[in-house]
Amino acid sequence: MIQDIKYLNGNIIITINQETTALANTVDGGLRNGIKYIIHHQVPQELQ
Repeated sequence: MIQDIKYLNGNIIITINQETTALANTVDGGLRNGIKYIIHHQVPQELQ
């Protein structure tokens, strides 16, 4: 399922080899369909 993982400028970028559904932890939340990438970005403490 995971095709590639990159670490770029403090972000982790995961490429999925097929479209999938994921649960989003965002302001509007909910399910996301048809995703091909997962990006983990950590906000610095002073901006939170």
